[in-house]
Amino acid sequence: MYKQPNMSRQDFERGQASVAAAGVLAVVALFVVALSLIGQAMVHRSRAQSAADAIALASASATDPDRQRAADDLVDWYESRGIEVRQQGAGQTMVISGPSRADARAGVAQTTTQRTPALVALLARAEQLVGQEITPISWHEFAIALTPEHGQVFVTVATDLGLCEVSAPIATPGSRTFELC
Repeated sequence: MYKQPNMSRQDFERGQASVAAAGVLAVVALFVVALSLIGQAMVHRSRAQSAADAIALASASATDPDRQRAADDLVDWYESRGIEVRQQGAGQTMVISGPSRADARAGVAQTTTQRTPALVALLARAEQLVGQEITPISWHEFAIALTPEHGQVFVTVATDLGLCEVSAPIATPGSRTFELC
């Protein structure tokens, strides 16, 4: 007669725990793989956007042969790292890095409103002191041009704020110009 092995209930359930542990390990492995793929896609997207922005800005500001050469060197640098670059005109760039694609546009424009943060703060303080809004005609690095009406109000607090009126107007004739003393 065949003798039945002596197996307790605990020994029988021990095999089920192994199957459950294998299932948990499989789920964790799938999660890690999915997470790494998402991370890799984010890296490619970031690289593509950075490259597109840099190349678009470099090509838009290439106003002389030296700058154009620098822009071309930048394109070569990215291409040597496996990033595909397609320039679509001055300041327009499309970049492909792995599965990601990014577009960028850049342009260079002259502006007459260069606002120094200190000067903006001083103008805001002057508006508080005189109790009215003062709108400059134009901003320059360390000077502002005001209409004669605003200049008349501004002159009352200008010296307290460390601003001096200068005789040469930086805007239209008749305007009043104030700069940091």
